[in-house]
Amino acid sequence: MHGSMIITSNGEVYQEIGIPRPPGLIPAIPKYQLCRKSQWRRPGASLCRVIKTYGPKGLAEAIDAMGARQHDDPLYGAPMTYIHEANIIARIDPIEALETAARKPRGRVSQAAVKLAYTFRGWTLGLTGTTAIGAENDEISDVDLVVATQRPSRFLHEFTATVDPYTRDPSLSWRRGYYEGIHVSWVAAPQEPASHCPPLESYWRIDTPRRRVEAWVTVEPGQEGALLYPPCVQAGDVYIVSYEYNHGYRLYRGGRIKVRGIAGSRTIYIGVRETG
Repeated sequence: MHGSMIITSNGEVYQEIGIPRPPGLIPAIPKYQLCRKSQWRRPGASLCRVIKTYGPKGLAEAIDAMGARQHDDPLYGAPMTYIHEANIIARIDPIEALETAARKPRGRVSQAAVKLAYTFRGWTLGLTGTTAIGAENDEISDVDLVVATQRPSRFLHEFTATVDPYTRDPSLSWRRGYYEGIHVSWVAAPQEPASHCPPLESYWRIDTPRRRVEAWVTVEPGQEGALLYPPCVQAGDVYIVSYEYNHGYRLYRGGRIKVRGIAGSRTIYIGVRETG
């Protein structure tokens, strides 16, 4: 499931990316690695963060910092970090992580996560990030929620009505906020990776040219797929797929949008490393 936390045999920590995958491999974002002293600790280990900023540039820098092994990705001919299942010692599902926190909250961050789960008790919620692996720091850690749903627009309204606005970047207040003084974010993920996105259903059977494009497209507003990971909407007879979740709300609002990305067969992929 998107947001599952992966711990490898050499102590590296990754976050699973919810897209279709080849057998035995899991696409993932490098997050933490073992170090001598850090603000994030779990029993017997200190973890240093390798991803500094999100987005294509931040991901590329994290991959370099981790020294992660990469494999060719068939979509746009670029290397992707895939974790071999044989090298995984723990794969923590978000829903199971929240259930664990609910049984025995460890501090104010995990307690806030449990309170949020009660507030949004009509939803299937999970927990990702450091709190999911028991390495959170109550002074600096966030509550990172995963919402398992095919209809995220209603959760969007409930979330923004519940939390205090995200003041650091108001354009992200749709998915970030503050709850009891703790930073909270959410991502909506279908139970089956990319089941909402026709171009990705055949991800491993397409031959996509590596062609950069910049184009204006008209997106019908209110498409549920814009708020799921990965954001995926239809613009006429073309699909727009984003690997950067923060683009989701702009696609959800719709209208005339200028996009830059990698062109496939009737699909434009944005938020990929080749386009910065």
